Amino acid sequence: SVKDAVMYIVVQCIGAIIGAELLFWIALGLPGYKIGINGLGQNGFDAFSPGLFTLQAGLVAEVVLTFFFLLAIFGATSKEAPKGFAGIGIGFSLFIVHLVGIPVTGTSVNPARSLGPALVLAANGSWNALNQLWLFWLAPIFGAILAAAVWVLVLGWQVEDALGLVSIASLKAPIERHVVSRTRLPRRPRVGR
Repeated sequence: SVKDAVMYIVVQCIGAIIGAELLFWIALGLPGYKIGINGLGQNGFDAFSPGLFTLQAGLVAEVVLTFFFLLAIFGATSKEAPKGFAGIGIGFSLFIVHLVGIPVTGTSVNPARSLGPALVLAANGSWNALNQLWLFWLAPIFGAILAAAVWVLVLGWQVEDALGLVSIASLKAPIERHVVSRTRLPRRPRVGR
């Protein structure tokens, strides 16, 4: 339901903030750690990208990586996938996404994952991650919508969304009923009785 989806998003964001705060307190135990210098695993582009990649590179990377990650999740959790192995496929795809994405943006592919470190950094005087947070909400959401559209409309699979089950068959059914009702095929003669 929409209510469940909203609660899931809120709880995930709260968890990300708590996790980033805990990580900050652990990092304080490292001699010489300075949050403004060492950071907190935050995402960024341009001067705040681990590899100094541009905004455009970060945008493309986050959209494409989220797109492929969501396709992997849809595939691993589909009815046709072998039961009990979703974690392996999802985990491996997330590993690959991070190998590619960490040098570019630090890898978000999840807006909540970016929110936590950005807020903890801002609370400690470093506003750069919070100023760039918009990209790490916009790009993953767009990549996820694109993946769902491709999964349903191009690949013809079903996706459980916040409003119910959506499938290419449900989109085609009214058209097919109309075509079938206008096309009368001759009956085949029954053989042997």
